[in-house]
Amino acid sequence: MHKTRLFGMFLLLATTIACSTSDPAATDGAGPDDAGAASDTGTDSGPVQDDAGPGDAGWTQPFEPARCGAPAYAWLDPETMGTVLESVAVPEFSLDRESINDLAAQQGFVGIEAKYGIKLHRYRYETQDRGQKVEATALLSIPDLEGGEATLPYVLWLHGTSGWSDRCAASRLLEWIMAAGLMGSQGWIGVAPDYIGLNGLGEPSTVKHPYMVGEATALASWDAVRAAETVLKRVRSGITPDNRVVVWGGSQGGHATLFAERYAPHYAPGYEVVAALALVPPSNLLEDIIVGLGNFSGGLSYRTAFTTSFARWYGCADRLSEALQSVPPNDFANTIPETMDNECVLDLSEYNVTKTSDVFTQPFIDAFLGRNWAGFEHWQCMFVENSIELTSVPRKSATPVLWVLAENDELVSTPLERQMYSDLCAAGYSMNHLECKGAGHSDGPMGSLKEQIAWVGDRFAKKPLENPCAVTEPVCCSGAKNEACPHLRNTSGFPRFPAPAAAAAVGS
Repeated sequence: MHKTRLFGMFLLLATTIACSTSDPAATDGAGPDDAGAASDTGTDSGPVQDDAGPGDAGWTQPFEPARCGAPAYAWLDPETMGTVLESVAVPEFSLDRESINDLAAQQGFVGIEAKYGIKLHRYRYETQDRGQKVEATALLSIPDLEGGEATLPYVLWLHGTSGWSDRCAASRLLEWIMAAGLMGSQGWIGVAPDYIGLNGLGEPSTVKHPYMVGEATALASWDAVRAAETVLKRVRSGITPDNRVVVWGGSQGGHATLFAERYAPHYAPGYEVVAALALVPPSNLLEDIIVGLGNFSGGLSYRTAFTTSFARWYGCADRLSEALQSVPPNDFANTIPETMDNECVLDLSEYNVTKTSDVFTQPFIDAFLGRNWAGFEHWQCMFVENSIELTSVPRKSATPVLWVLAENDELVSTPLERQMYSDLCAAGYSMNHLECKGAGHSDGPMGSLKEQIAWVGDRFAKKPLENPCAVTEPVCCSGAKNEACPHLRNTSGFPRFPAPAAAAAVGS
């Protein structure tokens, strides 16, 4: 995958290539829709700072975080992050065990049974973006112990693409609410961040959603876990977290999972990351964009979106026309950012797009397909830094990883991700591979949910990985719903990765 050559070139260029020095922030106009949500008993909705976070005493900046010529910044002390600004119960999704199982049966849920009822809460908390304090939101799924007490681990549930503005927040969508609720029903503390720029409660976001930016999502996700401890205390749940965490996500969330795991020792060293599950992850965005530029496919929309997001986050928004077409009839360098600010789906078919050069400029395509970065060094750097195989963020952990792929993924390149699995194993990762036969992008994660839960249980039980780094043939996953596995076919679409309305057009 040209790893050595690309990474060496990146190290040289990262210190010399500068983007513009501003990233215009904007507030999305859509306000949160929380009608009917009840305030948590015995608390107000003002800021509540938790006690000192677990094991974070004596934290210092681990490395210079600014990359790719972005203006220098330093992280705020993580001990000061995670302040809860507001929390509300979500009673309509606080269900008993029987109701969860009835709903699952109605929807054809295969092989998954709730062990507990759940109580669901939304909360707004403080995190940081490029060294500046910002607000974000998350869901908390708590097992209902019916008056009992327990010490339980966290599952950090990282969602796939839902959109790019507040009204697209995953905590507003049934599919993601139920997915987060499933974590609580298994006896874990489910923490499901909306991500920065996707506020689902309280004041509108003041920054753009940093789509597929590893650092921004990782830091906000760990601060969501910090804040969850405060909410648990507020609602007198009887549950004490034990600081073990499983990081788990699909598609965009699979990418986020890999970066949350990478950043954990640097930003949240007090948590024990027991396991990571990366489901249909676009893990190497440099190789992914090259594949996409060379093959017109359904993934073009999400590649256009993360290219736009990178330009904004790294301060290069004024140079987006180097990558995206800026001439009539499709002035994408201007219309794509506007669409991302106002819509939850980016559907390029509306623009009569039939080839990649309708969207990306020919010089950009030529540079990436030819791997000749002259004049495009800052672009290469941004893709490298958000590729888990190539990023310069030091790896300091040895978390076991489950790599779940879909054989017929129409959005993320399965052949590329098979190679990434082998490359990461060669780099020292301890991994298992599962590929769902005949499955598409959404159905691979859903169809293997039973296998994923069993794998997580083995990690909590501290069982060693079986056949680590073996590359396995595609198999009929237990919840298969495709023609390749008719004997297991599940006609349900509940829940899905990503939400059905966005799946075909957005793609991650």
